[in-house]
Amino acid sequence: MKIFTRSYLLALLSTFVVIAIGNAWFHGMFADKFVADGIAAINAVPTSEQRFPYLIFVWFLISFMTVYFTLRDLPQKNRVRHALLTGALVGLVADGTWNFVNASLVPSYSIAFALGDTTWHVLQGAAAGGIALKVYEWSSKRFGK
Repeated sequence: MKIFTRSYLLALLSTFVVIAIGNAWFHGMFADKFVADGIAAINAVPTSEQRFPYLIFVWFLISFMTVYFTLRDLPQKNRVRHALLTGALVGLVADGTWNFVNASLVPSYSIAFALGDTTWHVLQGAAAGGIALKVYEWSSKRFGK
């Protein structure tokens, strides 16, 4: 499959938006107390004091890996299923690793938090993978090369 650069970059941008807004919503508004309790176990700074350039870089890396693995070797059939599963897998690996390494190293790190946060990121990853595919397909048809 030929990869169109403009379409790839639009898919990357849309995936980044899903990751960034999803994290801001889940960690900052929806599950603020849950997240605050979870990161307190590792003596992390509160959300208001986090250094956002690092978070933005991590979100970019996750977005890049989601788009890369979603569009690489894209099958002719079951493309949406492939995109959803690929995005979910990236979410599982990226955030599951973070959560369960913390759980293994920090005795007070909550297993409930690790499971809840990892589950959120699997669902968010699936959505990001699906959106990456749809934006890429739409953009490729609209702009071509």
